[in-house]
Amino acid sequence: SSHLGFSTATGGFAPLGRFQHRSHPANAAPPEAMRSLPALALAVLPAFAAAYPPSWACPATHFGKPLAGFHTSKSHAQGHLRRTSPQAAQNVTAVNDTTLTALMEGHEHDLLIVFYAPWCPHCQEFVMADEHGNSSNAPLEILNKMLIKAGGPKVVKFDVDASTPDDGFNVTYVPMIHRVSKDGAMQLFQGDPHQLGVLKSWAMGEAASPVANATVVVLASVARH
Repeated sequence: SSHLGFSTATGGFAPLGRFQHRSHPANAAPPEAMRSLPALALAVLPAFAAAYPPSWACPATHFGKPLAGFHTSKSHAQGHLRRTSPQAAQNVTAVNDTTLTALMEGHEHDLLIVFYAPWCPHCQEFVMADEHGNSSNAPLEILNKMLIKAGGPKVVKFDVDASTPDDGFNVTYVPMIHRVSKDGAMQLFQGDPHQLGVLKSWAMGEAASPVANATVVVLASVARH
């Protein structure tokens, strides 16, 4: 029977031909293909993360390339943006690539960085407003107040339509949340950001991140071994 294998030349899956069983001595070294599995897992990890984003997120890239419409026009974004309160001010600091780099190099604060896009409906109801369109009551604004009260990291938001994130953040979906400590250590939150209690505990270093995508986790596990 025919089987499929991942082709690094095409970036997709291709037939491997008819399966041929070959026996190996018990003490034989693993075949070259098996030894290359960790490298292959690392190579396809961004692709799987983009192809299978969490249910609460929108894909941002596909095989390392921006999706069509990722950098969308203002009119297109406004067409997808839900009605929000025009009078309400937000307190979470907006950053771009330049200002975020300055914050990280200043080493003054632990940071909670939320990458989002205005056209993403999940971002609209987490970063931009609540489900009723109230900007000042957006879940991220509520989280910001919680972390200020608890002495937690400084919360900032990064519009990926307005500025390109550094490659080190590997933004494959939005909203995506990273915690960066003053010494530069970076961690990714993989849970549903609308679970503010869980997100707050993680941001404060009191709990581990939930797991978002089983396929990505399996590949990451293979890559580490």
